[in-house]
Formats: sequence, C-alpha cells, structure tokens
Amino acid sequence: MPLAVPLSRFTSRVGGGSAFYVRHLMHASFKKWLLAEPRIRSVRFQYGFLAFIIGFIIFEAVVAASLSPSYRLGRLFGFIVPFMFLFNHLAYQFRWSQKVTIILRVVAWVWIVFGLSYMMFVICKL
Repeated sequence: MPLAVPLSRFTSRVGGGSAFYVRHLMHASFKKWLLAEPRIRSVRFQYGFLAFIIGFIIFEAVVAASLSPSYRLGRLFGFIVPFMFLFNHLAYQFRWSQKVTIILRVVAWVWIVFGLSYMMFVICKL
C-alpha cells in the first residue's frame, strides 16, 4: 500500500518541499546574472571611461618600466586594478553576442578573485 502513494503527498506545501526548486532558482539566477542586459549609460561614458582605463594601463606600464626588478611588491602589482576595471567595463557596459558576454563576465570575475588573492598574498608577505 505505501508504494501506491505518490511522493508528492509527503512534501511540504510551504516552500515547495523539494531541493529541485532551490537548484532551479539558483540556476536561473546564475543564468540571469551571466546574460543580463548591460545598463548602458551613454556612449560618452562607455568610451570615455574605456579611454581612461587604457590611459591608466599605459601609466602603469611606464611606472613598471621605471621600477627596479627587485621592487618589493613586484613590477606587475600595479596592473591588477586597471585590468579589473577593463574586464568589468567591457563585460558590463558594452553589448556583445551571448557567447562573448559570458566569456567576458567569467573572465572579469575570475580576474577579480585572482587579483584580490594576489594582492592579499603580496601584502601579507611584506
């Protein structure tokens, strides 16, 4: 007799009663986050801030070239933040194809994690 009763009779009426719904919502949120349309402010902001970031990277390259190889933070330390800006700006302020958008957003978040981890490693090593 117990095998004839469907399992849905034993699930809670409040909150869905199944982990499937939680996983489904998490998957939907992750997909929405990856594919959400960028909130484009204006063309001036898009390209103006992009020019600023490129200038920031050029400035860091000049500074890195002038540092001695034995500089305690490393010559490449100054490139972390400008590239965080660059990847995030490209990923969230421009319209790309779906595939390029996903790749850029994943790269942006991986770079943030890598950059912050590297910064913590170098600073704690001092």
